[in-house]
Amino acid sequence: MKQQRRAGISTTRYMLLVGVFISLSIIALGIDKLIPAGAVATADVDTFGPLVGAELLLALLGLIACPIAAWLYLEECQTNNQWRLLWGTCALALITEPFYDRVVTGEWFGFATIRPSNLAWALVVCFLVEKFITHRPWPIQVAVVLAGLAWLVIFQVGQWLPFIPAGLVIYAFFIMFHYLRDRENTMMLTAGMLGAVCFITPALGVALLHYRAGENNLGDTPGQGPGQARRPSFWWLLWYPVAFACLTLVVSIR
Repeated sequence: MKQQRRAGISTTRYMLLVGVFISLSIIALGIDKLIPAGAVATADVDTFGPLVGAELLLALLGLIACPIAAWLYLEECQTNNQWRLLWGTCALALITEPFYDRVVTGEWFGFATIRPSNLAWALVVCFLVEKFITHRPWPIQVAVVLAGLAWLVIFQVGQWLPFIPAGLVIYAFFIMFHYLRDRENTMMLTAGMLGAVCFITPALGVALLHYRAGENNLGDTPGQGPGQARRPSFWWLLWYPVAFACLTLVVSIR
């Protein structure tokens, strides 16, 4: 008997949602540039309070994209063009980095000291870790996962605000999805708890993932990956440098 495809959120809509929510976090970085350094501590709260509130709200809303982006990229990693995906993601990170440095630090290139790196590098780490833990003994898997975690922490990858490490959030969801993708209920429950721990808003992204389109009640599509009617395209990542280029232009004009 042929299974009926479950109606739900399509891959294309997920890619659009990631773009919208990450764009909110990029806008939050732009708002941060409007607030003079130390102004919150010295100025009247009425002056910069609304800006700080808007910045925090947009940054937290941006975290909704983290579990969705982690899922989409894990799906990308299952394609036959895996190494092309790696080089493409590295190119994406390199293109975005000057714009990111310009917005965050005021300089075009910040290689002199260790400073925050753009979120695309977190995807590079996710790709490498996924390749080195697949079909490996548990001791090697643990060592590789911890090495990826150390990389993200040391180089402050995807640090939107001092207290919002988006790179770590995406990495945590990516690793969790890698190990639990064949256990739908366990995966969704664990992801929901992880999202609640990570500033709550990522749990909303997990809720959206639960309604992904699939072949049956669990959303398992043989040969396509759980819950995906088709695999995502790498092109969904290209909005990221474009959005940062636009923000860089605005910040430079100001």
